[in-house]
Amino acid sequence: MFERFVASPYYNLRQDVKDLLAYLQECLLDFHIEPTKEKAFKRLYKEEAYDDHKMRVAISNLFKLAEQFIICESTQEERNQSIRLAKWYREKDLEKLFAQALKKAEAQQESSPFLDEVYFQDNFKLEKEVYSSLALKKRSDELNFESIFSALDRAYFIHKLKEACFAKAHEQVYKRTYSYGLIEPILRYIEEEQLLSIPSIAIYYHCYYTLSDSSNIEHFQSLKKLLFGIDELLTTAEIRHLYLLATNFCLRQYNAGNTTFISDLLDIYEEGLQKAYLLIDGKISRFTYRNLVTIGLIQKRYQWVKSFIYDYKEKLEERYRESMFGLCEARLAFSQGDFTKALDLLQKADYEDILLNLAAKTVLMKVYYAMNEYDLLESHLSAMQVYIRRKKIMGYHRDNYLNMSKYMRKVLELVPSDQEAKKQLREEIQSSKTMVEKEWLLKCLT
Repeated sequence: MFERFVASPYYNLRQDVKDLLAYLQECLLDFHIEPTKEKAFKRLYKEEAYDDHKMRVAISNLFKLAEQFIICESTQEERNQSIRLAKWYREKDLEKLFAQALKKAEAQQESSPFLDEVYFQDNFKLEKEVYSSLALKKRSDELNFESIFSALDRAYFIHKLKEACFAKAHEQVYKRTYSYGLIEPILRYIEEEQLLSIPSIAIYYHCYYTLSDSSNIEHFQSLKKLLFGIDELLTTAEIRHLYLLATNFCLRQYNAGNTTFISDLLDIYEEGLQKAYLLIDGKISRFTYRNLVTIGLIQKRYQWVKSFIYDYKEKLEERYRESMFGLCEARLAFSQGDFTKALDLLQKADYEDILLNLAAKTVLMKVYYAMNEYDLLESHLSAMQVYIRRKKIMGYHRDNYLNMSKYMRKVLELVPSDQEAKKQLREEIQSSKTMVEKEWLLKCLT
């Protein structure tokens, strides 16, 4: 498509730019070799002596065309292009053509399956065109200001709530605090004006409150219900973001020791996989893959976990496929009591990703403990703590893993017969708000 764009005399009259694109395509697509300016220059200007300035001008011209192409393509992606056309006809005072384009735009809005932010933005643009037309002909009549305000409010509320949800999620992971501007009056207005009847407003409203107050389970349940029924009202990309916000919320609660949302989490994951919202270009992220295995193991659905691990292996990014598959196999083996297999799988794998590495180190810690290899475990915990402290950008995961290793040491230091110390440690672990493997550590004290 870009090749035709560059070849069009409307956009480009320079032959050297066309030749440069052809040269780059041959290098990168056909022969898979690295292009050079010197070879490109010879291709473009034949026997001329190499001129770096001239070469850079050709490159710059091609780059500008690429940016222009991106703009044109993004314009083509506008959902209701008849609104833009109607505006052009109105500005040129072509009343008949304006009326036809406006009618087509209105019909397109009515038939739209979406009720998202873009839909209400288009409604606002459409109402503005109606206003611009009416204002010239019937200045003394009542105009459509209420429809303009209504569409603008709805588009803004969805956008504001959406960004507020992302900010809340970021706050919780990276321990930041943001000012939310008009969010409180907007929330009250939505309630007073009964705008929760609009699914795209309601889902972000409940999502915001879910992320703000985990103790209010009603908001989470409303979010989950809306999430499972909002298909086709929002774009696939937007629904995917909502699934990720919901699953990340549940995971944070579990990592903090709150198991309330575990069954809900698996429901959301299964629904998201079934409807392919958790797949991007047919691929599953390594984090989603690992999290699904975690939840399946918590619920002791071992056969389901085994099937999932193998069924979705090929859908993992190739870069992480073998390491993630091996880690999940090791976790399943450990959960079923096959410690030798788990140890073998963990020792063979290479984990570049920080969180993946920590997950593997955690399983290895549990294997050493289960096999009574306490000297190895002591050494492993020391190395693990050094590794965590070196990695500064880990968000809440840093405290989670540091606390886990700290309490694992305390478990090892206990005198088995000291019941009072054991009881005190159990209470300490239970009261800790940031720690992975809390339930497993508590089982070590039974």
